[in-house]
Amino acid sequence: MPTVTIPARSAVDAVFAVLFAPAGDKPPDADSLRPAIVSWRDRHLRDPLRAGVAMAQDNGWVSLQVARAVNLSIPRMELLRQVGAGEFEERILEVATHAVVCGCPGINIRPRIGLWSALATALAVADRLQGIVFDPESRSILHMNRGIESFSGKGTISVAQHIMIPFSAGQDGGLGWLATRGMGKFGLPDIELRGVPPNLDRLNFFMNSVAQLLLEAAFRRSEGIDYEAGEIEADSVELPDEYEVQLPDELEIDDVAVARAHGRVPHAGSPESAVARVGLRFDPAKRNHHPPMIRLVAPEGEPDQEVWLNRIDQTLGTGART
Repeated sequence: MPTVTIPARSAVDAVFAVLFAPAGDKPPDADSLRPAIVSWRDRHLRDPLRAGVAMAQDNGWVSLQVARAVNLSIPRMELLRQVGAGEFEERILEVATHAVVCGCPGINIRPRIGLWSALATALAVADRLQGIVFDPESRSILHMNRGIESFSGKGTISVAQHIMIPFSAGQDGGLGWLATRGMGKFGLPDIELRGVPPNLDRLNFFMNSVAQLLLEAAFRRSEGIDYEAGEIEADSVELPDEYEVQLPDELEIDDVAVARAHGRVPHAGSPESAVARVGLRFDPAKRNHHPPMIRLVAPEGEPDQEVWLNRIDQTLGTGART
């Protein structure tokens, strides 16, 4: 079976920025925020993930840096609205003068303690300072409730809770483009789907499902590379800086994968799972983007792109949106 080779990075530091307006003459320092971080962790997280995050935070793996908001590259508000920012976020952005940048080193193995520790810290700081969390990888504002809901006791990753997929419409109502933002936090290239009819801009669920399968393949590959199972300390794992993930050049997406990508229980339906096929292409030498992206294409035997995408929407879309 033909395969496609996807590059992956093992070192995947997580960074989030909390934008806020100081209540007094000057912003708080990192030490004054730590009690609120511990309190938030104990209220919102469950073991065993809570214990791993506590170890990272209490051992100083998570860094906190107070900076001027103007030093951050924040997208324009009209772009942020496209990925879910609303009136509350706009009000905060209008007055925000400072940011607390929360970062944690990590490696691309489950349960991704570095990612969860940085995110928990950012959400706690935002709660304490009445600010908003900006995710530099997905170029989006993270809603507090969405952030809290992404945590589970085991640190399960449902990729739709961590990436964004804006739709870029073609000129004069022509074919558009869907592309992920944020796969870099999992050490992977982003994914694109071109030639999308305007009425199918809701195919985010399909993109998320492909991204979930790629992420799980990267986890399986990295977890097979010389590390001691059960260890979660950042310096306890030795991986090459870069490695390769080999995948078939066609994948099957079923409703179970759709549910897993969105952190849901599979839709109750027929005993046989609905399945859609998708082709994968990745050729850095022929890229139109920097960095290169994984391209989704119609599988063999599907001569018409629009018919193929409509079939995916009809096959998997109903369950994905209920």
